[in-house]
Amino acid sequence: MVASLAAIAIGVVHIRAEQSRCASQVMATEGKWLALRGDLGDLQARKARLRTPNRLRNRNFFFDTGLVPPGESEESPADKLASTNSFTTN
Repeated sequence: MVASLAAIAIGVVHIRAEQSRCASQVMATEGKWLALRGDLGDLQARKARLRTPNRLRNRNFFFDTGLVPPGESEESPADKLASTNSFTTN
C-alpha cells in the first residue's frame, strides 16, 4: 500500500514538472510570436511608406492638382508628355 502511494506521488510530481516545463515553453513561444507580430507591423509600415510616393504621383497626375513632389521639376505631366511625343508634320 505504501509503495503504491509512493508510486502515485512520484507520478504526480513527474506530471506537474512536465506541466510546468510545457507552460514555460508555451510562454516563450508566445513571446516569440508577439515579437514576430511586431516585426510584421514594422515591415508593413515600411512597405506602405515606400509605396506612398508613387501613389501620390498617380493621384496628382489623375486629378491634375499641379502639386509637385519633392525633388521633381515643376513641369507638369502633360508638358512632359508633350515634350516626349513631338509630332512632325509633313
